[in-house]
Amino acid sequence: MLIFLYFSGLGAIYTAMKAVSVVLLLLLCGCVISPERDGAKTVYYVSQNRELAGCNNRTTPEERENCYMEVAVSKPSQFLCEEISSKETRNLCYNRLGKKVKNPDICQKIEKDDQLYTDCMTSSMI
Repeated sequence: MLIFLYFSGLGAIYTAMKAVSVVLLLLLCGCVISPERDGAKTVYYVSQNRELAGCNNRTTPEERENCYMEVAVSKPSQFLCEEISSKETRNLCYNRLGKKVKNPDICQKIEKDDQLYTDCMTSSMI
């Protein structure tokens, strides 16, 4: 039947149906593809991000962002640090994450906080 569809000029419809099937399969298996960041695609599995759902239930923005920072460091995921709007909390997230994974490139993302930057760089190079 697939050969018939292709040769009868309905190849484009068949291709579209395959694409829709793949998207539905991804949704049904519980995974979400995040947008490209720094040239890398990251796949987050919804079942592993229950912590983020808990963060969204926090009452104040400060509590939510501190929760995001804790999840980012525990995962570890610098992409979650990028989503924090408070510069101070975002810098602390990069500091803790850079030290944990020993990656000075993450420390480079710390903005205008020499003490956190120096602490991160020193600890990430050990």
